[in-house]
Amino acid sequence: MLKRIASADFSQLLANSGKLFGGNAGASALNLVAVALIGKALGPAAFGIFAMFVATAQIVSELANLNSWQAIISFSGHAVADKDDARLGEIVRFSALCDILAHLGFVAIATMGIAIALRLSLFPAQLEPLAFLILIPLIADAVTASATGILRLFNRFGYLSFSAPVGPAVTVVGALWLTWQGGSLDDFVAMAIAAMAIPPMIVLIGAIAVLRRQGISLTGPAMRDERGGFLRFLLVTNLNSTLTLIVRRVDILVVGGLGSAYSAGIYRVAKAIGSVTGLLQTPFYVAIFPQIARLVGQRDEGGIRRLSRQAALLMGGVNLAILAGFLVLGSFFLDLVFGANYADAWPVALVYLAGMVFTGLALPLNPIVMAMKRPSLTLVAHIAANTLFLLLCLPLVPQLGALGAALAFALQSLLWFVLMLRFANRSLAESTQC
Repeated sequence: MLKRIASADFSQLLANSGKLFGGNAGASALNLVAVALIGKALGPAAFGIFAMFVATAQIVSELANLNSWQAIISFSGHAVADKDDARLGEIVRFSALCDILAHLGFVAIATMGIAIALRLSLFPAQLEPLAFLILIPLIADAVTASATGILRLFNRFGYLSFSAPVGPAVTVVGALWLTWQGGSLDDFVAMAIAAMAIPPMIVLIGAIAVLRRQGISLTGPAMRDERGGFLRFLLVTNLNSTLTLIVRRVDILVVGGLGSAYSAGIYRVAKAIGSVTGLLQTPFYVAIFPQIARLVGQRDEGGIRRLSRQAALLMGGVNLAILAGFLVLGSFFLDLVFGANYADAWPVALVYLAGMVFTGLALPLNPIVMAMKRPSLTLVAHIAANTLFLLLCLPLVPQLGALGAALAFALQSLLWFVLMLRFANRSLAESTQC
């Protein structure tokens, strides 16, 4: 029986993640094309400045993201099962209210931070007139987390798949146009920032349509009885996501700060190549979370272990195959797509892909820990892994440039895998003793 459950769960995991795979694959491919077009048009040094500015906008926007989609799914399980639309509406409205208040606060903080940065001349001179464009993705993203939770809750993965490549497609079209017109650095920056604001609007429109179709009102009282638990959940998940930014965004700024704009540009290309391994990881994570939570509720330890082992072997194997392919064809690919100026990105991307193998193996471990209501363990692992990354960057980046940052990332990913494997096994062992 357990074997049939695990097989059914894995089949469902493949089906759900497959719906997102197409959109994510298209978005990653278009992002790679956009990076190649903009990198060729600007050159490594100017492209490094472009990458740092866009990364700053992404960091500001993501810091305000409460990851409320996880809270919506966690707190709405009984309401969905009981078809309690009134209760579900209360949860959605409270989540959206939290998102809006958080973004309003971050808009105020970011506005003051940008003003101070301009006063201290921290922005490149040619980009100073565009500094406040950093606020555009932040404002557009105000309720995206809650909207995403609604779409995932009601199994609208097809719509999410459609929305994913729209922004990158606009970036590619804009890059082609600006290249043809001989656009400057600030032209490319303005275009990229504007493109970032499009996907959140599409997600919001889809979520509103789903709520109306389900007969859930957008107006009315917000949740009251579980506000404390909801807010605590948001606090822990937001701390985790904030620390994750060190891996996803801040590393470019670290490379640029400790190294040079050239190193930042090379590292950004390596990250773009490494992001290919995330084509399956992101949808798998989104799809496996509720399945593991259901198996936890059934106290099916065998099913949890089988499903997580299948997912880990698949993700680790796929990432290892990509690493092997890049080892053989990477130099040719870089020369063909990015040009001879980016030949130094080959060893950097190779090491970065090695780190992604460990992240693939660790993919099902965090959902296990979170489903067992032990988010503090995930927070400990994030703190340890990201601290290691920063400490390793201090000596490695000045000496090795982008390659040093890639080495730091690979070791960080290894530590994350080891810690999460230990925490997941401990959580499972403790649950069986209860």
